[in-house]
Amino acid sequence: MAKLLFFDIDGTLVNFAGIIPDSTKDALHRARENGHRVILCTGRSKCQIPDWLRDFDVDGLVCAAGAYVEYEKELISHHAIGPEALTKVIDYMEQENIVYGLQCTGHNVSTRSGLATMKKMFRERFHMDEKQVEIIFGDTEFDDNPRGRSDVDKMIYYDSPVGIAAVQKALAPEFDVTLSSFEEPDETSGEITQAGITKSYGMQKLLDHLGMKREDTVAFGDGPNDTDMLQFAGCGVAMGNAGENVKRAADLVTEHVDRDGVYLAMRRLGFF
Repeated sequence: MAKLLFFDIDGTLVNFAGIIPDSTKDALHRARENGHRVILCTGRSKCQIPDWLRDFDVDGLVCAAGAYVEYEKELISHHAIGPEALTKVIDYMEQENIVYGLQCTGHNVSTRSGLATMKKMFRERFHMDEKQVEIIFGDTEFDDNPRGRSDVDKMIYYDSPVGIAAVQKALAPEFDVTLSSFEEPDETSGEITQAGITKSYGMQKLLDHLGMKREDTVAFGDGPNDTDMLQFAGCGVAMGNAGENVKRAADLVTEHVDRDGVYLAMRRLGFF
């Protein structure tokens, strides 16, 4: 029976240099030829997904960690952060001198100083060249006072002077805060979503639309925001480069993203 295959992007489909292994390309082609459907399930907003990946044998998108869902280019679900709730987060970020960015479906939003800091960090920490950095931040709109906006799906923050536990406490109960999906997550950077809006929430919206069940799904991931989708899926696959907490949430642990992890897991699960 055909399955819905949900893939995280960073650290799963592509490595942290933004490169998709040839074996992964082959695996996606083979799976779709056998009737399975491929869904990108990512913390990135839609505008942060490069065209070559969005159009690469992809049937649907779950973006902004579940806030935006589409299937065959049709919008299925979209859940933006309310203006009052957004203002609460921004007030806290600025009070604590935390660099933050806002993720929207068609563009990103940042203060001018915040964008410069984020670009510098991605160049230095992830050794990204300017082209890769522009894919992430190229559609950024400047807004030095973004309080009250109604088009924000999700937030990110970096290099916080306070740890994630403090951020979680300050923003509860309206928001969930998880560590950023970096190759080496740390306590100073995270992702902020409305409480209950998760990758598994987006997956369920797509299942409802298609009339399918959880047991029809397989999810592949490596980062902190992938834990709930691995637990939700009929089968959860953690990459070999995933953290131990993510691996414990999975039914299967495969190889590292750069060692044919996706290909080997999909072959083992019988998708081709």
